[in-house]
Parts: sequence; structure tokens; C-alpha cells
Amino acid sequence: MKNTPWYSQFWLLFVMFLPFCAIVFSITGLILAFKYVDPLVNKKWYQEGIDVNEFIKKDLFAKHLNINITVVQNCKNEKIYIYIKSNNSKLIEASDCLILELEHPINPDLDITINLKKNNYGFYDGTLLNSIDGYRNFVLFQKDYKWRMTSQVRFPMKTPLIFGHDN
Repeated sequence: MKNTPWYSQFWLLFVMFLPFCAIVFSITGLILAFKYVDPLVNKKWYQEGIDVNEFIKKDLFAKHLNINITVVQNCKNEKIYIYIKSNNSKLIEASDCLILELEHPINPDLDITINLKKNNYGFYDGTLLNSIDGYRNFVLFQKDYKWRMTSQVRFPMKTPLIFGHDN
């Protein structure tokens, strides 16, 4: 049998090939991860984690008030009308302004905030500046932010959205 140097042995090269490939692909993965950072991770993730308990309290307070909401979008897709019914209507009626946040599930640049004003008919209405297409997380709350209602909505709305806390 012919003696060859250790660095030219087949089994040595075969065994070393897999760890070498693992190192190369790990470094390539790290470079790609740092070059193309995921923008979906919020930089305020810790504060949002702490705020979850506050959101739960506001949702439970809306359930305690037995708030029911009807949302209608006009046929031209430019206005949103909201009617609110509650067992404590004085607290709801005290507010002339509600805030509606339509949050895109993936891209925060597509989030929309609409100030809803109370009209003479008891409805709250607001104007959509741009047309919306697709799903949005619907978050409605008073300016003082004592309660909030959440749902998921698909735009454009073909039928009224009715949701709430019926007991």
C-alpha cells in the first residue's frame, strides 16, 4: 500500500467536508440575517409586553359596559359610520370623538388612524383618505382611552360589521 500524506487522504477530506460546509453556511446565514433585518419586530417590544395587561383591562371594561358596535362603510368606500349601543350609554355619549385605528397585520406603514366625530343622528363618522383593501385589525376607543373594542375587518366592507359583548 502506498503511503500518501495525511492531507490527501479521501476519508479525512470526506469527514472534514460536512463541518466545513456547516461553518460556511452558518456564516452566510449570519451575514444575510444582519443585512436583511426583519422590520416586523417592534423596537418597543418590551413596553408593549408590559402594556398587554392594560389592554386586557380596557377590553374587560368594554365587556362590563356591554358595548355593541355596528360599523358601516358607504358604497363609495370613503366614509365609515359607527353606531354604539351600551348599557351605560351616558359614558359613551359623553364623548364627542372616538378614535379608530385600522392596523395592517404585517406592514405598520399601512396603518390608518381616523378621528370619528359624533353627528346629529347619534352615529360617529369619519373619512377614509385612501381606499383600503384587505384585512385590518379594527381598534376603536375613546379619547380618554377607558375602554377599547377590537375585531378584524376585511375591506372594502360589503355588509355591516356587528360585534360586541352581548350577554
